[in-house]
Amino acid sequence: MANFTSEIKRELINIAPKTERTQIAAIAALLRTCGRVVATEYNVGFEFCVEQERIAEYFSGVVETCRGLRVELKAAVYDPKQSRDKLTFFCGGDRVIEVLEECGFFVGANGQIADGGVVGLIRGEEEILPYIRCAFLGSGSCTLPKSGSKTGYHLELIFEDEEIAEETLELLDSVDILVRTVKRGEKFVLYSKSR
Repeated sequence: MANFTSEIKRELINIAPKTERTQIAAIAALLRTCGRVVATEYNVGFEFCVEQERIAEYFSGVVETCRGLRVELKAAVYDPKQSRDKLTFFCGGDRVIEVLEECGFFVGANGQIADGGVVGLIRGEEEILPYIRCAFLGSGSCTLPKSGSKTGYHLELIFEDEEIAEETLELLDSVDILVRTVKRGEKFVLYSKSR
């Protein structure tokens, strides 16, 4: 039987962002959970790394629908811990900088990248929900208690950056999803437990 996280993710990939603003919100979450902006003085783009082909197809579809961007497979590396490939995709081209700026990133002339965050960028429930869905697809997990267990469900979203974790906490709070933050190693984890 598939684990609960996989079941949730299987449901979420059936909900595609319909408008350009919701696509931008989805890409903003993708970049902050399982992606990164890559820039040199000659080229700007972004890449993202996922383990499941269905999630890769979903993210590729969202990115390609947004202003006709192109996504290409960059690498498939076998991860012996997970017994599956990690798939890395790249998106570049003329319109990428424009989309990155709408996602809150600023790219300097020398290839320097600054993340301006998501507060003020993601507005209203129509944009917040696609952001949360894609954040979960990018770095989320949820476990259910075993039968007879005294613990409840446990939901997590993992971020590399503390400010982005805190801003995402604010977005979750704005739609009445209450979470806490904890630092785990170099990562920042938003979590919610039922007990």
